[in-house]
Amino acid sequence: MWIRQMLAEDIKDIAYIEKECFKEPWSEKMIEEMYKNSYDFIEMAQDCTKTIGYANIRILAPEAELMRLAVLKERRNEGTAQLLLNKILLICKCKGVSVVRLEVRRDNEPATALYKKFGFVQNGIRKDYYSHPTEDAILMEKILNN
Repeated sequence: MWIRQMLAEDIKDIAYIEKECFKEPWSEKMIEEMYKNSYDFIEMAQDCTKTIGYANIRILAPEAELMRLAVLKERRNEGTAQLLLNKILLICKCKGVSVVRLEVRRDNEPATALYKKFGFVQNGIRKDYYSHPTEDAILMEKILNN
């Protein structure tokens, strides 16, 4: 498996991952807009045959927001999310980011555990933020030492 920067021809692969991983997936149009946005950095995880995950960070230095981190269900627990998160945090450090923020569904315990492992701490809750089903968002952040 390797990590690489997203290319325009990856939009359909990311759309597929979105549909597989999220209750409210982003459309191909939204992904294309993300790709064209100069503030967004998108990294892909691939094996020999296909894309297995991706991460998107939006950087408005000195702050950044982790917009998405997703790995196909059948390829979880192989370290892919950790590799993607490492790469995204490295990009943040190189771009002078001092704090990274994210939000995660309250019931997404595997993601919350991963973020805590990487030093993110909970700093708030957004009540009923998500729909399908309605659920709170846990707000987390990580201070980077550049």
